[in-house]
Amino acid sequence: MAKKKQPEKESGENLTDLLKKLAFGGIGAVSVTQEAVTRLVNSITQQIDKNKEEIISALANQFGAVLREVDITKLMKKLINGLTIKVSAEVTLTYRKEKDEEKQK
Repeated sequence: MAKKKQPEKESGENLTDLLKKLAFGGIGAVSVTQEAVTRLVNSITQQIDKNKEEIISALANQFGAVLREVDITKLMKKLINGLTIKVSAEVTLTYRKEKDEEKQK
């Protein structure tokens, strides 16, 4: 049987040494990564705010366009057609206190 060859070491490093370097390099890069994540989150937040404003503006423009095309009189006629409308009102007129005092003098 042929023996499997072990991978040759490149420049005297083995897997353990490589993992150690990656681990220690990763720890040193944590602060850089945190800064990058913070910048990324801030950028995303700004983009979300901008998009939200654009969406609200577009919706407002669309609603405005729809409302400008609506014939309110025709719409109201459709809504109240066949309905009986009953209106009750009570009106009471009273003098303000100042007026009452002046009349008594």
